[in-house]
Amino acid sequence: MTAGPVAALGSVARRTLAAWDRFWFTPRPASTYVLWRGALGFTATAWLVSLAWDLQTFYGEVGIRPSPSYADHRLGLFQWWESDTVLWAVYLVSLAAAVAVTVGRFVRVAAPVLFLGVVSFQFDNTSVLNAGDNLLRIWCAYLALF
Repeated sequence: MTAGPVAALGSVARRTLAAWDRFWFTPRPASTYVLWRGALGFTATAWLVSLAWDLQTFYGEVGIRPSPSYADHRLGLFQWWESDTVLWAVYLVSLAAAVAVTVGRFVRVAAPVLFLGVVSFQFDNTSVLNAGDNLLRIWCAYLALF
């Protein structure tokens, strides 16, 4: 009588393990990920291009940027280097990373670089942000973790 429930429990455990294996380890097409990555790269590229005209105004040394108050836990390259040369270098590297994410080249390197660039701009001057900027930052974080 005790062999029945033990055998049934083993069957449930085997089915659960098989379902777990199917969910995590069955090959799936990557087309959804490719579309998602391309949309993120295009959006980040468009965001960075639209930022170019106001880059000096919002983030430059003589711009309208309030003095940023960085907490110890916040990311951002501009908390250590505050010059227009670094500003343009971070901008161009971020733009190159956004284009690389769009076309799907060197994504393992480009995604974290893009995330760090977006975070650097967004945490440096929070007075020019909106909800779409926050969504872009979260989207970049997801891609960097993939």
